[in-house]
Amino acid sequence: ASADTFGFDCVCFVKGLLWGWKGDPNHAYGGASYGSNGVPDCTEKSMLNKCSDVSDDFSSIEVGEYLWMDGHAGIYVGDGLSVECTPAWTNNVQFTACNRDKTGYNRRNWTKHGKLPYIKYITTE
Repeated sequence: ASADTFGFDCVCFVKGLLWGWKGDPNHAYGGASYGSNGVPDCTEKSMLNKCSDVSDDFSSIEVGEYLWMDGHAGIYVGDGLSVECTPAWTNNVQFTACNRDKTGYNRRNWTKHGKLPYIKYITTE
C-alpha cells in the first residue's frame, strides 16, 4: 500500500465513517477522530448488540442500517445495495447486492440488520 492508502476491516470501516472519516490524506486518520460521536471501539457483534429493531427480515430495511453476519459487518445504502470492506472479490471497500441478486454486483447474504444509535433515521412519505 502507498502512503495515502487507508486500510480497514469491516467493522473499522463502519466505525471510521461514524468517527468522521473523509478519506482526506492531509488529515490524520483521514479526518476520523477515534472514539468520537459517542461511537465506541467495539467488535462487529458488539455493534449489532447496540442496534435497535434488530431483525432477520430484510423486507423493510432502511438506508443507513447496520448489516451483520457472523464475523462481518456492513451498511445498507439503498436500492438493494450494501457497502462493506472485505477481502472477498476485490479486497477493498465495495458495493455488494444485499440478500438478492443484482446485475453487476456480488451478492452478500447478511443474517441481521438493525438501526445504529448514532444515526438519525428519517422516514419520508
